[in-house]
Amino acid sequence: MSFASPTPEQSLTHGDERDRLAQMFDQAPSLMALLREPNHRIVLANEAFKQLFGASRTVGLTAGEVLPPELSAAAVRRLNEAYKRGEPVRLEGVRLPSETSIPGEPRDRVLDLILQPIRDSDGAVTGIFVQGNDVTNRVLAEQRVRSSFDIKTVGIIYWGVDFRLTQVNDAFLGMTGFTRAEAIGLTWQELTPKEFWPQSEAAVYQVNTFGEAVPYEKQYFRKDGSRWWGLFAPRRVSTEEVVEFVLDVTERRETEEALRDREQRLQLIVDSATDYAIMTLDQSRRILTWSPGAAETFGYGASEAIGQPVDILFTDQDRREDVPAQEADLARRNGSAPDVRWHVRKDGSLVFINGSSNHLRRANEKEVAFLKIGRDESDRKRSELALQEAEERYRLAAQATNDVIWDWNLDTDFLRWNEAIERLSRYDPADIEETGAWWKSKVHPHDRDRVVSGIEHAISDGDTSWTAQYRFARKDGSYAEVLDRGTVLRDKDGIARRMVGAIHDLTPHKEAEAALKQLNETLEHRVIEEVSARMKIEDALRQSQKLEAVGQLTGGVAHDFNNLLTVIKGAAEMLRRPSLAEEKRGRYVEAIADTADRAAKLTGQLLAFSRRQALKPEVFNVGQRIDAITDMLRTVVGSCVSLVTRTDCEICYVEADPSQFETALVNMAVDRRGKGTPVAG
Repeated sequence: MSFASPTPEQSLTHGDERDRLAQMFDQAPSLMALLREPNHRIVLANEAFKQLFGASRTVGLTAGEVLPPELSAAAVRRLNEAYKRGEPVRLEGVRLPSETSIPGEPRDRVLDLILQPIRDSDGAVTGIFVQGNDVTNRVLAEQRVRSSFDIKTVGIIYWGVDFRLTQVNDAFLGMTGFTRAEAIGLTWQELTPKEFWPQSEAAVYQVNTFGEAVPYEKQYFRKDGSRWWGLFAPRRVSTEEVVEFVLDVTERRETEEALRDREQRLQLIVDSATDYAIMTLDQSRRILTWSPGAAETFGYGASEAIGQPVDILFTDQDRREDVPAQEADLARRNGSAPDVRWHVRKDGSLVFINGSSNHLRRANEKEVAFLKIGRDESDRKRSELALQEAEERYRLAAQATNDVIWDWNLDTDFLRWNEAIERLSRYDPADIEETGAWWKSKVHPHDRDRVVSGIEHAISDGDTSWTAQYRFARKDGSYAEVLDRGTVLRDKDGIARRMVGAIHDLTPHKEAEAALKQLNETLEHRVIEEVSARMKIEDALRQSQKLEAVGQLTGGVAHDFNNLLTVIKGAAEMLRRPSLAEEKRGRYVEAIADTADRAAKLTGQLLAFSRRQALKPEVFNVGQRIDAITDMLRTVVGSCVSLVTRTDCEICYVEADPSQFETALVNMAVDRRGKGTPVAG
């Protein structure tokens, strides 16, 4: 047989192939070595083999020389076995002592080796090819897994090639309720509800493809058919086995479910609680969430409010005083801060909010946000302010009046007094009881039955008002005369609940009335005495004036009488003459008669004027009466006074005492005579 020499191209190709094979051999991660001769001398070794055995010079030495003494004899026997039998020998878990001093590195390396006999073209064994893998980390992991079987909180299960359970720990059995015998051999399909099969199938694919799967959650069946939630993390540990770690997360999932239900219910409550404004703020106080109640309260829609600073809800004055920031700082320090103040709606009107600002933190104390909850109490606040104003007016009115203002709660017998009760009763404030019983005890015993019965009837009979006058006991034992008036306040059913009223102190009035009565009685007596005395004085004065007038009249009358007597004497002297003619005698006789009549008339008037007699009123003509006494009046006033009378009138009748009338005229004439003034009548 002859062989053709290879061409240069073929020689180059074979050389390149050998170089590539040499590189692959030397750079292979598995340890490789070629042993020749029955002594197993190393003729070829890659870098992984050299590093593992740590020999500075490996090639050229025998296996017995390279291996540690404690492994040398056993290793040589197995090499001889493979050499002689010509069949590969598998060695698993071979421990190779290591001299490493690196902390955390295992002192022994664990190897899986294959001793593969090499034959020549005649089939004779010429050497041993050693190929192996360092499985130290895998063995340590398996050891840790085996030791973790005793963990009570983490389930550990092993699946075989067909994904049937081959091993389970007690923790897993506790989760499922199975016995070990019942669990071994079960498939994942038997343990998993069908709605979770897609997750399980995805995990199986990942394990078969990548060696492990992303941890996932699903439900498993218990022995009794109930379900539980588990967190599953599978990983392949060998070609025939997959280990899976299981954590029971049922409580967490139920808590999360309950939390979701709670959040949903809370959201429903928040959405339906339109009476409450609920919002959350970020750390910079910008609005994150906005409830329907907040929209109803402030007038902003959610799209308008979210993202805005909460400061838009505060009044200008609060913003100037930095109240929003102060409220947030207080909430940070104390966990919450009151928010009870007037706020501003979108339309600029004011709304009074009674609420709080609450600081939200995570378990790690990291600030999350603020929760503000408030209720629109504008109507209540306005009513409260109106009530305060009314109470202030009541207080001022109570201070301005001297009356005792009282407010009696008929259900509790609580009786509220104003400060005037101290002045009325003269008791110290500590001694004044705020009860209806105390008031009743201060009513005079003789008035008590009447007063108490009256107020009880007003309450029970449906009356709206009550009034009584009685005596009220003071601390010093005296009694005040009072007028008490009250109004009965009833509920919608007509039941009396309160009475409000005032006690007016009549004592000063009563004392004034008594003093006035006494004064009146004294004055009346004195007036009677004074009037009587005055009447006597006036009567005497009139008499004196009359006498004075008579005296003054006497002079005039005497002069007139003297004239009359002169006429009579002259006429009488003429009648004595014998030679007097008869005609003249008749005239003188007539003159004497006329003069006598005039004297008689003057005398009668004078007597009527001077005498005292009872009044006898009668109707007479004034003009005629004046004309009748004109001559006498002229005599009274004298010759130095001109007396003119005008008595022409259609109706000049009066009812009076004629003598008193004439006396009055004479008095007037006498008075005017003394003053020298004209007299007109």
